[in-house]
Amino acid sequence: MGPEKPSLNLEDIAKFAGVSRSTVSRVINNAPNVSETTRARVLEVIEEHNFTPNVAARSLVTQRSQVLGIYIPHLVDELFADPYFSILIQSITTRANEQDYDVMLWLTGQQSISEHLHRRALDNRLVDGLVLASTSKYDPFPPTLLERGRTFICNGRPFENDQAYNYVDTTNQRGAQQAVEHLARLGRKRIATVTGRMDLTSGYDRLQGYRHGMEQLGLPCDDSLIAESDFTEIGGYMGMRRLLPYKPEAVFVASDLMALGALRAIR
Repeated sequence: MGPEKPSLNLEDIAKFAGVSRSTVSRVINNAPNVSETTRARVLEVIEEHNFTPNVAARSLVTQRSQVLGIYIPHLVDELFADPYFSILIQSITTRANEQDYDVMLWLTGQQSISEHLHRRALDNRLVDGLVLASTSKYDPFPPTLLERGRTFICNGRPFENDQAYNYVDTTNQRGAQQAVEHLARLGRKRIATVTGRMDLTSGYDRLQGYRHGMEQLGLPCDDSLIAESDFTEIGGYMGMRRLLPYKPEAVFVASDLMALGALRAIR
């Protein structure tokens, strides 16, 4: 093996491209006021020499970390038991990487850990923005971020003051209602449900959709047909076990993972 080549810096790239150091910096940071010809020449030199900008130095100049945080208030074993979160993390990471961002994953399941991560996340130098996934009604983190003016988006509708937040969600209530309507078209009347967590809007909205669907169809919707649970496979199993004595003709289960547990209970 030959000696390792010395690392290049901005001055070296500027020399090879025949431009100033500040021009190279503007190209790297995708700043305006650089002609397309100059930009192309600098990028060609960067690619030719396989140059990677110093992240720390760039952050000092741009005041940006090029890092996005994903905040999920679950323990590791809970998180990776549900394929939904794996898909979510992979999708966010793929899109972030396409925009030259790295991703930092924060998992919390204990109060002391949550408080520590909250303090770190409020540090503007650590991440440029946050994606909050599956935050509960009682989580103080979203309103704190909103109060501090931090950049973030919720994966799931917030419980209160949802007009103040940026969020992405599915139409949980309508989807649950459609599930009930489908079961009714199959001739089922005693339709039960195993719900998700009531401190999450996904769980709450799906229960409301179930109730609304039953009422619209004129079907009985008493408490014996509702088993509250928690979006886990064991939760689906336990919820279905509670329903079986009441002999439902069909059951709407609030998630795919819970449905696996519910199927185990009736086999």
